[in-house]
Amino acid sequence: MKKLLFYIIALLSVATALSGCKKDEEATELPPPVISVKEPKTYSCGEKSYSVRYSIENPRKGVKLEAATGTKWITSLGVSEDAITFTLMENSSDKERSGSIELSYQGAESVSLKIKQYEYSETPVISAPQLIDIGCYGGAKSILYQIKNPDDNGELKANSDVDWISVILIEEEKISFTVGENLSDSERTGRIILSYNGAESVKVTVKQKKYTAPEIQVWTQSFDVPSIGGNRSTEYRIINPKEGVIPNATVREGCDWITIDKIDDKNISFTVSENATGNARNEKITLNYNDGAATLDITVNQIKENILDNDESANCYIVSEAGYYQFKAVKGNSDETVGTISTAEVLWESFCTDVAPQKGDLISEVYAGNGKVIFKTGDTFKRGNAVIAVKDVSGKILWSWHIWMTDLPNDQVYANNAGTMMDRNLGAISANRGDTGTSGLFYQWGRKDPFRGVRAYKKVNNFIPLIATTLKWPDEIESDANTGTIDYAIANPTTFIYGKKDWCFIVPGILRWNPTKTIYDPCPPGYKVPDDTIWETAVFNNKGDGSIDYKDGEGGANLGYSSNGYKFTSDNECWYPFTGYKSNANNFYESLGEYCYNWTNVLYYEYNAFTLKIGKNTFEGEVALYNSCAATVRCQKIE
Repeated sequence: MKKLLFYIIALLSVATALSGCKKDEEATELPPPVISVKEPKTYSCGEKSYSVRYSIENPRKGVKLEAATGTKWITSLGVSEDAITFTLMENSSDKERSGSIELSYQGAESVSLKIKQYEYSETPVISAPQLIDIGCYGGAKSILYQIKNPDDNGELKANSDVDWISVILIEEEKISFTVGENLSDSERTGRIILSYNGAESVKVTVKQKKYTAPEIQVWTQSFDVPSIGGNRSTEYRIINPKEGVIPNATVREGCDWITIDKIDDKNISFTVSENATGNARNEKITLNYNDGAATLDITVNQIKENILDNDESANCYIVSEAGYYQFKAVKGNSDETVGTISTAEVLWESFCTDVAPQKGDLISEVYAGNGKVIFKTGDTFKRGNAVIAVKDVSGKILWSWHIWMTDLPNDQVYANNAGTMMDRNLGAISANRGDTGTSGLFYQWGRKDPFRGVRAYKKVNNFIPLIATTLKWPDEIESDANTGTIDYAIANPTTFIYGKKDWCFIVPGILRWNPTKTIYDPCPPGYKVPDDTIWETAVFNNKGDGSIDYKDGEGGANLGYSSNGYKFTSDNECWYPFTGYKSNANNFYESLGEYCYNWTNVLYYEYNAFTLKIGKNTFEGEVALYNSCAATVRCQKIE
C-alpha cells in the first residue's frame, strides 16, 4: 500500500511539472528570427567565386539558413555558419545583368539578395563624370566613381594638372579634392586624371566660374507696420554665395524700436515695438554680406493710423479711402473693454453685388493689441462691407465691428424739425435712386451685427438674391435657453437666431435698442437707430391725413419728390429701396421689391418693434414686426 501511494504521488509530481513547463512555454513568446545581409556591390564580368556574410537575429537552435536561386549563371551555391558562397559564370554580353539568391530561415521573413554583374570587358573600366562646374569660391568638393571589372591587385590613382586643384583623397567609390578661389575675371579649367591598372585613363574636367561679387536679394524690401508694432520677416537669397556665410543685419545706432531677432540661411526676422509718439516714423535695416556684396536696405515704416473713434466709439465705422485705421476695442459706445484679446480676424467681406470678393480685397490686414484694433484696407479702395472680430485664447468671439466702406453719407434734414437722417440705409454703398447698392444690410432688432442684404429688389422663381460674401454662412438656429441670449448673439455674430416672436429667449423685450444709444446700437459714431416719430412727424405736419405724394419707381420710392409740395426733405433725392424684410421663420423673406421696412429704436410690445413701412404709392407709417425678424436700418443723427 505504501508503495502504491508513493507511485501515485510520483506520477502526480511529474504531471504537475510537465503542466508547468507547458504553461511557461506558452507564456513566453520568443521574438521572430530576422535575416540580416548586406547587398553586395556589382561583380566583375569574369567567372569567379564570391562570398557574402550574413547573420541571424534571434536564431533557433538546430535551424539553418537555406539559399536557393533560379538564376542560371549563379552556380555552386552554398551556406556556412556565417556566409553564403556562390560562383558567377562569365558574362560575355555587352550589357550588365542582374539575378537573385533567395534566403529563408524557419520563422523568419525571407530575403531576396540581389546579384549584379558588369557587362563584358577585357580590361577594367573607370566610370566617372566627365565635367563638373564649380563656383568662383571653390572649396572642398567630391565626385563619385566606379571601377567596372576591377583587377584583384588594381589601384586607382588620381592627379591634377593644375595647382589650384589639390588635396586629392581616394576612398571607395568617392574622390575628394579642394578647389582654390578664382578671383580673376575669367573662367578657368583644370583636370583630374584617373588611372587604374589595365584601364584606360579618364579625365574629369573641372570648370570654375569667374569671380562675381555676391548680391543680396529680399522678397520684401519695405514694410508698413501699425503703431502697435509686431514681428515681421522676409526671405532672402544671395546670388553667387559663399558657402557657410550668411548676411549681417544692423539698424542705425540710436534706433531703439527695431530689434533684429534672427538670421538663418533663408530668413531675416525682426520685431517692431509699439509707437507711442503719435507720429509716423521710419527706419532702415541694413544687410551686409561681408564679402564684396553691395549693402541692401530694408525700409520699415511705422505708420500713423487714421483714428476712427476720436469723437465716439461705436459698433460700426465708416471708411471712405484706402489706408490704415484704428479704434479702441470697447463695447459699442461705452468705455468697457471687450476682454483679453488673443487674435483678430475678418469674418466676412462683400462688394454688395453678386460677385464675392477675394479675402483681403476690402481689408488686407488686421491686428489687435494694447486695447486697440488696427486694420488696413486694400491698396485700392473698394466699396463694400466687412466685419472684424476679436477672439480670446480659446477662439471665442469677444466682440465684432462692422466696417462700412463707402463714400461719406450725406445728412438729410427731414421736414418740421423731425430729425436728421443719413441719405442711405446702413451698409448701402450708394444713395442713387434705382441702384442695387442702396439696399444695405439686414439687422435683427436689438442686435449690433449685420446680416447680408439683398442685391436686387424681386424674387425670381423663389430665388432670394442675397449679396455674395467671402463667408459660408452658418445654419440659422432656433432660439432656446442656450442660443437666445445676448452672450450667444455676441459670440456668434453671423448666426441668425429665429423664433416665434423674439430671438432673445431669456429676457423678452429687453431694451437692447432705445432712444438713448446703447452698446448694441449698430450705427456709426454720431448716429443711432432712429426714433419712431421721425417719419410721421415729417408727414403728418405736412398733411394731416398722413398721406404724401412721392415718386415711386422700380424697387423703391423717392421721398424727396412731391407734385404737391409736401416732401420728407428739401433734397430732391431721398431714396428708400423696397428691400422687404427677413421673416422670423427660418430662411424666409417677405415683400422683396414691394415694401420698405426700416427699424426704429422703440418697442411696440415686448416682442414687437416699430418699423417704417412704405410701398408703391402707399405710405403706411410705422407698423410692428417681431423682434426676431431682420430689416434694414437708416441711421438718425444724434443732436
